[in-house]
Amino acid sequence: MADGEKRGLSLSWQALLFAIPALAVYLLNDQLLAAFGKSPGAALLIPDEYGVHMEPGARLEFLAAFLLFVAVATAMIAVFVSTLWSLDFTSRTRFALGAGALTLIGVVVLWLCPTPGIAADIGLPSNCPRSIVRGTLVAGAEGVACSVRAYTDLLNLMVVWKWVLVTATAAVIFGTVCCLAGAPEQAPRPAKVAALKRQARRLHIFLYLAAMLMVSTLLVQHAFVRWPRFAVTQTGPFDAHVNAIILYYGVGYSIFLASFYLPVVWRLGWRAERVKDEKLRDEILETATSGPAGVAKSAAAILAPALAGLLSAWIDLSG
Repeated sequence: MADGEKRGLSLSWQALLFAIPALAVYLLNDQLLAAFGKSPGAALLIPDEYGVHMEPGARLEFLAAFLLFVAVATAMIAVFVSTLWSLDFTSRTRFALGAGALTLIGVVVLWLCPTPGIAADIGLPSNCPRSIVRGTLVAGAEGVACSVRAYTDLLNLMVVWKWVLVTATAAVIFGTVCCLAGAPEQAPRPAKVAALKRQARRLHIFLYLAAMLMVSTLLVQHAFVRWPRFAVTQTGPFDAHVNAIILYYGVGYSIFLASFYLPVVWRLGWRAERVKDEKLRDEILETATSGPAGVAKSAAAILAPALAGLLSAWIDLSG
């Protein structure tokens, strides 16, 4: 056996089962919103003169959120690759193929059960006529979002955002599941204990990175649906609608985080009990169950997206 494989951690293909609830929550989140929370779809009117600074300012807010999201997503994917590489060759190959197959199934489900998308949540068009030329208006389209050439640029960036999000979300789910890898069954007890400690540290890193990814995702969504605010005369109802959308996504993302983090942390704790190390079990479960401070840290990370949605609404109301 090669030295690299001896040092690698072992992971059963059955660990992939821990990813299924998370994928289901992620897919159902959009389907529920599309079925019961869709906007009437009335086109938002864009006046001919909306000011030279108002629309670019709204667009720059989106670009800032987009850059932050890309940075966090890149870090998430890099950590996942590093974690995957820590497995032995057999486990790494088997897990990569299984994760790829599950991700492909998720993409197919998205294709078969499409949702209107983020734009439709606020009544914006999901695509614009191809006849739009930079600096010109489409005949008959004056007064709608597509008459602002910058909106098509935002739509193009949202396509990039969607696929980066799909990739980073897969990295979040399967990277967390990779934390279930351990020393082979025939390994001595000290090796099993060391592997459990190492994976517990990785699991906490994945939790906090996942929370950062979901919050940065919310920032992109918030900036996008707020983009037409510069053209809205009565901002109160518009802001309330935007805040409700972001709160929904925030709650959904928190449930998503809990759906894969809590089962994995429970499983690691169970393994610590099997090696008859109660102290190690308590260390593994510390951020989830041990003491008020541990509960607060774990809950804050899991609930970060929902709290971000609430904070957005609170800032608008107080402002």
